[in-house]
Amino acid sequence: MKLCEIDLAVVDISRKHLASVHKGAFDDPRLDLRIGDGFAFVRETTEQFDLIVLDLTDPGGPSTLLYTPEFYRACAARLRRWVR
Repeated sequence: MKLCEIDLAVVDISRKHLASVHKGAFDDPRLDLRIGDGFAFVRETTEQFDLIVLDLTDPGGPSTLLYTPEFYRACAARLRRWVR
């Protein structure tokens, strides 16, 4: 499981004040925490994922690119294709 967060302070504050919410997830060895630009990560990785969950701020400022067709195309390219 990967988590990409642009701001380390968000993770630090969550660790300190939201333990009842994260319930130790930040310490789970299966978590690969990436601090950095999520758009850059999605665009640059070649990994395939079963699911991508986005928890976005309102559009504007640094998050503006996360509301573009280019970002959603990059996410779609990272999704594993399931054939039945």
